[in-house]
Amino acid sequence: MKRTRKLLSLFLSAALVGQMGAVVGWGDVACGANNDHGKTQRVSAACGEVCAHWLESDNTQTVQGGRGDNYYHVKPNDTIVCGSGINHIVVNLNDFTVQNGKFAISSYNSSRDMIYFIGAKQVDLQGPTVDGNNNSPSLLYTVVAGSKTIEISSDAEIQSPPIPIEKVTKPGIKIDPNNEREISVKTLSSGGIGAITYSWQKWENNKWTDIPGKEGTSYTAEIPANAAVGSRFRYRCVAADNARSTAESDPVEITVPGCENDVMLGDISSVVEDSYFPQSDLTVSLPASMVVTAKANTAGGCTIHGGDPYHGYTIVWSVSANNYGVAVSGNTLIIPAAALPTDENDGRFILTATLLKDGQEAGRREVEFKAQKYLPPCDAVASLTTITSPTQLIQGKDPSISCESNFAVTGGTACTEHAGDPNHGYKLQWTFTPENSQPIPGVTFRSDAAVFEIDKKH
Repeated sequence: MKRTRKLLSLFLSAALVGQMGAVVGWGDVACGANNDHGKTQRVSAACGEVCAHWLESDNTQTVQGGRGDNYYHVKPNDTIVCGSGINHIVVNLNDFTVQNGKFAISSYNSSRDMIYFIGAKQVDLQGPTVDGNNNSPSLLYTVVAGSKTIEISSDAEIQSPPIPIEKVTKPGIKIDPNNEREISVKTLSSGGIGAITYSWQKWENNKWTDIPGKEGTSYTAEIPANAAVGSRFRYRCVAADNARSTAESDPVEITVPGCENDVMLGDISSVVEDSYFPQSDLTVSLPASMVVTAKANTAGGCTIHGGDPYHGYTIVWSVSANNYGVAVSGNTLIIPAAALPTDENDGRFILTATLLKDGQEAGRREVEFKAQKYLPPCDAVASLTTITSPTQLIQGKDPSISCESNFAVTGGTACTEHAGDPNHGYKLQWTFTPENSQPIPGVTFRSDAAVFEIDKKH
């Protein structure tokens, strides 16, 4: 008969555990708006409301159930007074530190109530025997669970053997490598009574504190906007079953990195034109945000640059040293027209953009441009007046004959291009073409001086 009872124990265990998952879930209505029945040391469910109660004894070692679902976390020598609802008597073998322990139950109803042994792989219920020492005779049961023996005193028959339950295993959590604020459960918990649910805690004021409203298998860490660089925040996940037996994950830690944005200078070749010939003083606007974001910030976000979209990066513009008044003021290039040189080689300038990260140089780019004084076009006009052809007789040895011509220049009074040149760039150029287009022996024409040179030998 004893062998049969053990087999019956195992079959009942499987059936009842499956049933429990459908009876009560985490988060059932708590009794009263101001009462948290999940608190430890809650010893009475006297509110009378149909809801879930999580109960644990105080120094009186008596726990009173109520209506709804009562979960009793039993400690050695407790007395459990079952309520009118469903009573779940939870015995954690780790709480019974000695080999032999005991507790008492009153008003137990085998048709609705259940006893669970957490941490036991197999439970053997023996008895009952009658305890005649009390004024009210009790039924004594012995439960053998692994290496421990626990005695249960009850004023009613316990018809179903206790259900062996594995304790809730701790969840495994991991930080998302692409976003260090995202934490999620990678290894789900098992064991316990009914469904497993998850909540989150943070290390605060030297203790673990529940994060209100943060439940589920993922959590986004809420790093304060003013958190100092290097600040560390620790989080962990708590797995709990219907009876609120819990297991905590190993904690993870997030370190505030400050700012991880990498910014580099963009191309500045189009900021200025290749050449300037200003007729009046000229200003050129230089961009203040000529930057390209190369790496977006992750891991807690930037906490040191506020709303600055460039995360502490700034550009300082400068121009090469010169004696012509070309300068930079803030983000403006200034080119004074009157002071510019006329020579192309003197009018070369280098514009530099220096990238600073929190005041320290982080890169630079340069571009060359030209700036020369504006010279209005010359409006002088020249015209030939006379041309004198040579008519004299050739006498003497190796004579030369010159041609003469005059030209007149008008206008050009505002010309600055040909300063000091009364002819404003005009000059005569002579050409000589023989009548038959054939060279004349012994006659040479110098076009630069308009002179015929004649060799008499020919």
